[in-house]
Amino acid sequence: MKKSSWLCGQAAVLAAVFCLFFSSRASAESGFLRVQGTNFISGESAFNFTGVNLDPWRFITADGEVYSRSDISKWVGSAVKSTGAGVIRMHINGGAFEPSAGTYNEEAFKQLDYLVAACAEYKIFCLIALRDYCSSPFPANAYDPYWNLSGGIAKDNILKNPSAIAAFKKFIAYVLNRTNTVTGIVYKNDKSIMGWELINEPDFIYKVIGGWLDNICGYVKSIDPNHLISVGIGAAESQWWKPGAYNWSTVGNLDFIDLHYYAPEALYNPVSPGNAANLKAAVKSGLALNKPVIVGEFGCVTTNSSATMTGLYRTVITAAFSAGASGCLMYGWGPPGPNGYGGPGSYDIYPDTFPGLCSELKSLAPAN
Repeated sequence: MKKSSWLCGQAAVLAAVFCLFFSSRASAESGFLRVQGTNFISGESAFNFTGVNLDPWRFITADGEVYSRSDISKWVGSAVKSTGAGVIRMHINGGAFEPSAGTYNEEAFKQLDYLVAACAEYKIFCLIALRDYCSSPFPANAYDPYWNLSGGIAKDNILKNPSAIAAFKKFIAYVLNRTNTVTGIVYKNDKSIMGWELINEPDFIYKVIGGWLDNICGYVKSIDPNHLISVGIGAAESQWWKPGAYNWSTVGNLDFIDLHYYAPEALYNPVSPGNAANLKAAVKSGLALNKPVIVGEFGCVTTNSSATMTGLYRTVITAAFSAGASGCLMYGWGPPGPNGYGGPGSYDIYPDTFPGLCSELKSLAPAN
């Protein structure tokens, strides 16, 4: 080989390495959370987390659940200080944020602005599900605007009906291109947002939703290439905690897998070692796709004993992390003020009534 050819070859290799290095550095310095194999990466380091779901955010309706910016900042701050939360997750309820197809409720969106701004204030991430399927709408008489587009009431319109899918894409574009009224940052450019979940707990994840996910995922990425994408996989419909029930063939182009864990009470009262083993197996099956896995929802009703609740939370978090999961988000965090959804028999945790459980959660929060 001629020396000049060898030098040219070496120069090409160095140029490729140079570009790869600085491309990686640019990605790291962009500030957006990203994935690398089965890990989330924040800055230069792997990011593992515990956190909470904001249950009442699905229920911002005409019934009066309207919070001030100060309320929401205190709410987020109490979650961080009491439980060590590094991520807060919420659902966008169709009836509250979009009372009729193509009409958007600015009052609800302002509260979302407050939440995202509060997450930035406390230097944590916000994970937002763009639609709730499982429990939408609330209350029961406040129909989701997409349900009635086929001449009757069809819950699966958002997955099948062309008019509903078009309306949902319009809604997605509105959310991603919205300018936060507090921070002045467009949502698609906001680094405090961890990512978007396309939908929460669709009933038939293994059947018809695969093509829908690819369609909606591609649409979101065309507007916002910076944020991560997932979908909340509900335990109740897929029964994924049963041995051999794991099937992630429909996850498509999603960046990470979000498993939800609501086992029957017999499996956690007392906590079953076999149940923890099934949870570990489910997490590992997701990791086999070389994607990060989180347990995006888990919990039990507050009428259980404090010992039972603490045991469940400890078991889920330790089992998930020991299997290689990157995050665990308990459901849910109680709201400030008198209008919050919750009370006896709900899943909502309040720091004043469950101080021991909050301390347990804080002790289990990873150090990053």
